[in-house]
Amino acid sequence: MSRRLRRPSFAQQMLPPYLRRAWWFVKGWAVLKWHGVEFQGRPNIRGKLPQIENDGEMSFGPEFSILGRLMPAALVTTEGASIRFGRRVHMNHGVVIYAAQQVTIGDYCLIGDMATIYDTSFHRLEPGRPVHTAPVTIGNNVWIARGATILPGVTIGDDAVVGANAVVTKDVPPRTVVAGNPAKPVGKELVIPDDSWWRM
Repeated sequence: MSRRLRRPSFAQQMLPPYLRRAWWFVKGWAVLKWHGVEFQGRPNIRGKLPQIENDGEMSFGPEFSILGRLMPAALVTTEGASIRFGRRVHMNHGVVIYAAQQVTIGDYCLIGDMATIYDTSFHRLEPGRPVHTAPVTIGNNVWIARGATILPGVTIGDDAVVGANAVVTKDVPPRTVVAGNPAKPVGKELVIPDDSWWRM
């Protein structure tokens, strides 16, 4: 079986909406199963299929969605590493998530296009200094905007917002908006009812 699934033909694109949804479901189901990804419910993957390298563990909660309109998302786990998504996580096109140890993303999170999440620095900064690798944890109802970068060891609290093109090097408290490089709090703490309002 080829890892590359064919694009729908013109005839398939002309199918009624319910049959097109079935086509996307079959494609999404096939690519996830082929790469050993665990998931609940029906995969909602539209556009370009995600590029997946799963040498560790990868799992999606129910009602997740990936929109690869312009380019595919890329999800990578190395041996012994894990990526875990909670309920109703949405990823836009071009998202890159790389786990050499562990990346955990909570429920109802939005990840904007071209955002990147790394739990490793990949390379040593100087001789004798090890590669920095540390788990990344993202809470519930977090919005990561376009082009943001989350670096190793960061924890982002519930209901927080990471601004476009921000580079997050330190923990983000709950209900906080951060922006800039390096990312810093902007404005007042967000007023969000506990467990009763979601950005979806």
